[in-house]
Amino acid sequence: MIAYSKFNEVLSSDVNLITCNEKGQLFRNNIIDEIDFSKAIDDFPFLPFKELKDAKWVLAESSAIWAHVLSQNPNFINQQLVTSYLNIASNIGDLEDFKDRYQNTTFLNEKDAPTNRNFQVFNETKAADKDYYIASPSNSNLVTKSPILSSLINSLENQNLKVSRDTIIYIVCLKAARKSKNLDFINQIIYERGIYRKSEDFSNLSTNSQKELDFSFASALCETYSTLNMLDDAMSIVLSTENRFSWTFKQLKHLKIKAENIEDNHIINEINRILKS
Repeated sequence: MIAYSKFNEVLSSDVNLITCNEKGQLFRNNIIDEIDFSKAIDDFPFLPFKELKDAKWVLAESSAIWAHVLSQNPNFINQQLVTSYLNIASNIGDLEDFKDRYQNTTFLNEKDAPTNRNFQVFNETKAADKDYYIASPSNSNLVTKSPILSSLINSLENQNLKVSRDTIIYIVCLKAARKSKNLDFINQIIYERGIYRKSEDFSNLSTNSQKELDFSFASALCETYSTLNMLDDAMSIVLSTENRFSWTFKQLKHLKIKAENIEDNHIINEINRILKS
């Protein structure tokens, strides 16, 4: 799955999809070389091409592989595998591709969610005046989705085949949202992550791990707002957490470049102050 997520459409006319992942390349090539495509083949999740040079092919084949895992090796499903599967759609698919995978491979564990609807995104309380839930994609007949997977999903409603959403998955969601410039989806992710942050799964993590994950999410959200030219929102995240997180140029680069492009001296000065402190 990691190999598929590395697909680069700009390079795809000259470079095989998984040359950037040698193990993935060898694994796929060895299987393709052993198959006689002149005969009917059952239970084979790969497309009959030596190279995959189109993002839709990559999405389709990874979808077929996921169907194979669901039907043959469901015990293989874990956070890492799901995250890689989602990364494929966030990198090379559209938001509909991503939401389809997101809905069908993950779930929000609300069993221990608070009832007052006041959540903390990263130690900054946000009162939710609107219930946000991720809407399912409108088109269930995605070209990039395996027909076998579609039928499997309709017949397998067991939540054990999904993983609970965590910070890493929400960061992948932000990547998909900023790529599509979809503010509604960003707000939904912030809301859901606030619920997750109050869950036992998050509370049981060490204090250092919680802080690390909060910082990772805050950094991803800052980059997302910067990409959407919402510079004041991005800066507010930094200012509200500057005493808790050690912001560096690595996390603030996108925001600073955007501020410099429009000559926003207030934000530039604030970033310089934080970096010097």
